[in-house]
Amino acid sequence: MSAQVKALLTQQAELTGRFEQLQPLLEKARDMGVLTKASPNAASDDASAAGREPSALPTAPNSSSPTTPTRHPEDISALSLRHEDVSEIAGLVLPTIRKSVDMVSDEQTSTIAELARTTRSRADHLAEVLGSVGIRVEETKPAIGGPYIPADGELSFSNSLNLLDQALQTYGRLKTKSARVPLADPLPGARVTSTFGVRPDPFFRRAALHSGVDLAAPTGTLVRATASGKVVSAGEAGGYGMMVEIDHGNGFSTRYAHLSEIDVASGSAIKAGQIVGRVGSTGRSTGSHLHYEVRTDETPVDPERYIRVGRKLAKL
Repeated sequence: MSAQVKALLTQQAELTGRFEQLQPLLEKARDMGVLTKASPNAASDDASAAGREPSALPTAPNSSSPTTPTRHPEDISALSLRHEDVSEIAGLVLPTIRKSVDMVSDEQTSTIAELARTTRSRADHLAEVLGSVGIRVEETKPAIGGPYIPADGELSFSNSLNLLDQALQTYGRLKTKSARVPLADPLPGARVTSTFGVRPDPFFRRAALHSGVDLAAPTGTLVRATASGKVVSAGEAGGYGMMVEIDHGNGFSTRYAHLSEIDVASGSAIKAGQIVGRVGSTGRSTGSHLHYEVRTDETPVDPERYIRVGRKLAKL
């Protein structure tokens, strides 16, 4: 009997060891926004539950006496030494404990696998969205194959853990890549007064290419960088007036023009969302607004397309 109890305690120790392996990945998933502490998603909630360190082994009440108090986990070792309780342990407690431990083990494996699938789905969606704006990404779906060989519980858990780790790494790489693509809105909620493309020039009234989008806002409104990068110029720029240009790498750059004030210096590193200046009406401008450009390999492209993609990503 003592040997059976010892075996169950050993199995619980293995579950605790699983928790120690899983916990760093759950924290990583939370940091990436895949898993939240109070997620409405059932799969995420299950994954959180699977990640909790297993409590001490449960015991079962004496079914023949409803009033018999449930024994506490710390009483298990003592139970194995009490001859009068041997029949209770053999008939009720050990089977209940074994079933409970097996259920925890199965739940850990299944919910980790579900979290891995969720992360992989997000990675695939992110890759698809980035691809829609010309960002090339590595293949996110692993090439796999081989004969079917049923795995024991520990091997199945290890495989699920590895798949989750791989999915988180892929998603992390894609998120890092997307952070350097100008997908945010430099002036959320601002009214678009002129779109990208050919339009009548506001001064000459002749057809001309408008290389960005105009966003109306009061003078002094904060303008934020739409992606991380490095400031390549910050100052007077002819018709642009006071302008900041940021190089985001991979051929992407952005321009923020007609500013009344510049809050960054040329050569400085910039994070997405950082304030770069304030709305104004310097240069060739008819009123207070931000002229915002997105460029790929120095060629201007429609900024609103990137802003729309950014809004899709925000819902992931």
